Amino acid sequence: QGNPAEGVMTLIEELRTSPSIGPSMEGKIFSSVCRGAREGCFFLKSASTSAGKSRTSIFDACHLAYPKRWSHKKNSFIEELDSEGNVRMPRKVLFIVTEMDKEELQTIMLAYLSGVDEDHILTGHYETPMELARVKAAARIMEEYSGYFIIEEISDPNLQNVQSTIRKYATV
Repeated sequence: QGNPAEGVMTLIEELRTSPSIGPSMEGKIFSSVCRGAREGCFFLKSASTSAGKSRTSIFDACHLAYPKRWSHKKNSFIEELDSEGNVRMPRKVLFIVTEMDKEELQTIMLAYLSGVDEDHILTGHYETPMELARVKAAARIMEEYSGYFIIEEISDPNLQNVQSTIRKYATV
């Protein structure tokens, strides 16, 4: 309330030393618009049924929790770097699901991290031995950072259940 000029110089200096930017999310445009996954912010994605909301949310969560993944552009696994050029630190992610089970999430995660078509993973029919090797490497990435991605299934997604689940993991 009041005068918008009040405290503006202090704000400028605070943002210069501590910018309001979080780690990048999957999708450069979405990440740019949101200024990354900023702490304390809530992002809500809305789309019609079967538009890929869960899938893109899993991609965002993987992007935050796992600093390593397959790059089709470089044709190898890469380690994402932070703004100072260091390997980006993983971020803890709590992924609450209501309509999918753990195995469904795991195959999507393996596909994202390995760059292998999820259908190949689901059917066990890989186009090359390299695809299987990439999926196994993705599994090792998931194991290496196992404490950073937590899946919690809620069968009755009401506000109280969601709040208690978040509280349960807020200090972990």
